Amino acid sequence: MLLKANVKNIPINLLSPLVGNIPLKGNLSGSAELGGPNASLNGKIAIQATNSKAFGHNLLTTNIRGIATNGTLKLGGNVLNGEAGFNGQLRLNSQFPY
Repeated sequence: MLLKANVKNIPINLLSPLVGNIPLKGNLSGSAELGGPNASLNGKIAIQATNSKAFGHNLLTTNIRGIATNGTLKLGGNVLNGEAGFNGQLRLNSQFPY
């Protein structure tokens, strides 16, 4: 699999079914470049959500950056216009829930 994508100002609520139907609002811009088998993807992502809200809470601008190495996606970023940061890890596999 090879995925190269660039998006600009798409409605973020379109992603709601992919994240457990969390009520999302705002606009999404960013890029992704991922390659390899589904269970061992490699690549990077960079996403920015503007005017974002989740569960009715205003998240303002959200920035997310990630690097996928052998199927593990390490994420980092910030919300609330940079006032709060986060880091996490997501293990990707060939069985996505959607």
